[in-house]
Amino acid sequence: MAKLRLDFFLASGPAINLPSVEVNEDGSFDAGRLPPDTYRFVLSGDVGSAYLESVKVGDSVSHDSLLDLAAAGGNPVLLMLNTRGGEVSGTVQSARDDVPPPEGATVVLAPDPPNPERYELYRTATVDSQGLFQFKGVKPGKYRVYA
Repeated sequence: MAKLRLDFFLASGPAINLPSVEVNEDGSFDAGRLPPDTYRFVLSGDVGSAYLESVKVGDSVSHDSLLDLAAAGGNPVLLMLNTRGGEVSGTVQSARDDVPPPEGATVVLAPDPPNPERYELYRTATVDSQGLFQFKGVKPGKYRVYA
């Protein structure tokens, strides 16, 4: 398994990034350093084409990357990854033909309609020297691309 991390954020209040948790080779992880609360999280690292499909704690299943550690009650947390995520790629071009592509520019992939509470759906990519960008492991849905 490639090196994966879970980046946790408090579900209520500002999107403050808390310490990341490394996912072990067997898929397990230890969020023991996090106090009991409700969190959103983002899968990061070498995710390839995978995206987080759902989170299961006991009999409760969430499809929105929401995890209530306070209600987990010691039950194991099961993350369901889907390895058939979508891919969005394209080329950013200058408005003028005599100007090269904007290498290093940021491209944003955002859900449509916007959903600020689901910041795990927002992604950024950097444009290369040819003007190319790519997003892998995109969760199914409707998105807009901004450059």
